[in-house]
Amino acid sequence: MNQEIGELWVTALESGEHVQGRGQLRSGDSYCCLGVLCALHLKTTGKGQWVEKEYATTNGKQGYSYAAEGDDGMSSQQYYALPIDVQNWAGLDSAEPYIRSADASLTHLNDGPGGEPHLAWTFPQIAAAIRDNLCTEKQPVTEL
Repeated sequence: MNQEIGELWVTALESGEHVQGRGQLRSGDSYCCLGVLCALHLKTTGKGQWVEKEYATTNGKQGYSYAAEGDDGMSSQQYYALPIDVQNWAGLDSAEPYIRSADASLTHLNDGPGGEPHLAWTFPQIAAAIRDNLCTEKQPVTEL
């Protein structure tokens, strides 16, 4: 992952500025950890938009998908996972980044296993996992 963007993301998650939500990138004024990255993408690049979606949300508030510029945001991937433009901007290779030390995707950690919110990780816990697993320089593989 891009180290500078990774640090911005970790700082945003630790700041307390965003209310943690579950089940979608954004619902009302709450965000999942991936939604925070989409919000940073919009704030930093000025490209993209939040698009209201009509679907049931876990907290009863209006859900949003995140749309890259020129996209209508109606792809189901964009309401719970990272759009490809955000992935590319952040230097991530997956719409649902995987945290090896937790053996789970960030979506799974944010929402809780099986959608059980009482088992979900907090934003500071997720920020630490991102810092330890995604914001590290990849070490070259050495042959024996």
